[in-house]
Amino acid sequence: MAQTVTAQGTEHLDKLTKDASHAEHQVPTGPPEPSFGLAQWKDNLRAFKTNKKTTLWCVMIMSLLINFGFDAIISGQALAFQAFREDYGRYYAPADDYVISAMWQSLWTGTFCLTFLIPVILLPLMPFLPESPMWYMMKEREEDARKAIVRLHGDLSAERVEEMVEELRHNINVANQGPHEVEKVRWLEIFQGGNLKRTALLTTIYTLHHCSGMPFVISYQTYFFQLSGVSDAFAISLGAFALMLAGNIGALILPNFVGQRKVMIYGATLLIIWDLIIGTVGFAGTDNKPAVTASVAFVASWAFFYQLTIGTIGFVVAPELPSQRLRAKTQSFGTIVSNIIGWAIAFSIPYLFNPDEANLGARLLIIFVGLSIPLTLYLWFFLPETKNRTLSELEEL
Repeated sequence: MAQTVTAQGTEHLDKLTKDASHAEHQVPTGPPEPSFGLAQWKDNLRAFKTNKKTTLWCVMIMSLLINFGFDAIISGQALAFQAFREDYGRYYAPADDYVISAMWQSLWTGTFCLTFLIPVILLPLMPFLPESPMWYMMKEREEDARKAIVRLHGDLSAERVEEMVEELRHNINVANQGPHEVEKVRWLEIFQGGNLKRTALLTTIYTLHHCSGMPFVISYQTYFFQLSGVSDAFAISLGAFALMLAGNIGALILPNFVGQRKVMIYGATLLIIWDLIIGTVGFAGTDNKPAVTASVAFVASWAFFYQLTIGTIGFVVAPELPSQRLRAKTQSFGTIVSNIIGWAIAFSIPYLFNPDEANLGARLLIIFVGLSIPLTLYLWFFLPETKNRTLSELEEL
């Protein structure tokens, strides 16, 4: 656990200062200029050499262990960078450095620990989850596949179980037909023949999430309400998130009536219209109260329609598109591309939205209109309907 500097830790800090190999510096009376001397780097190097496991863990899981260094010499720098300590810490003369108070170091842990709540609840259930029958069939473990089918579908007749096993066997044969073996899947194959279309469709769907305006509406919603002059911005944001939950629930039902293709295309089109309306209203400025009210209403409803359509169904349709043998690599490629584009968009939004930068405000969503139109048109012409199709039928698309 990272050591915290308190009033009771004065003697410990004095000892660390005196024990340093180059401790012949004098204690200044005022805050010094930030510097990293040769002596300090030698101390750090020695600490890294004697604490290799700690260093390795900090590199592998930096977001966790950067706050829980184990060595007294490197814990200060692992806890926070020098610039952060200078901005938010206080100068501590015996240590000849800036330090972060114990309260700053500990208050975040409560919220951080909450992130483990859901895994703690789900972890005991993991041993009871059945393995995929498809995975068993690919490993030629048919008896285990039959047991998994019964666990997943309940009490089925022996004839129905055999039908499902035979269907899985047929799906695997269709996926594996050709000169290549399952174990010899190459990355280049996802760009060859009909697989190129599958890869493009999956990547388009994943990228559409970012290009539709989701990074702005979801992440900057409360901040947008505040800049618009809304007095109860946080309460409205909570209402918007409640609408998003309702949209998630509605997405479980909607495809059964209209199909997944229509949900994707019409949903993306609706979000484009909403982006255009919000962006156009943004030209009225925050002094126009009716315009502000309209923008708040459309932003909240945008979040609802997003979760009702592409925000939920997109993650259902996309994995169904690749062929069985190339699914993992196609998914990986699409995820990498969409994450890169998402990072670029998230990086650009503060420079375009903030009042001290480009100050586009709600007009920023007009940019997302231009980004999402070509992706939606591509889905309009090439996205097939995947609802109620078997794996064999999806392979033949």
